[in-house]
Amino acid sequence: MLLKERDETPVRTREIREPYKVLCNRYDPVSTRAVQESLAELETLGIISSTETNRGKSGGKFKELELKQPRSSEGRTQRG
Repeated sequence: MLLKERDETPVRTREIREPYKVLCNRYDPVSTRAVQESLAELETLGIISSTETNRGKSGGKFKELELKQPRSSEGRTQRG
């Protein structure tokens, strides 16, 4: 959500790792593999979406991720 708020999405999986570490500065951050597994679960739940890109030898293969669900305050109407 932080990257979405900064208008930095879609974002590659590896670009999520550093903001994640900053948010977890009081705790031990999990491994990159665990982050990837969590992202896969969020995609299964429909919270994020991903697009797989293959740029060959020079650019590699990677996923770009984007938040599909609005923040809890977005999209809500105020009741009178």
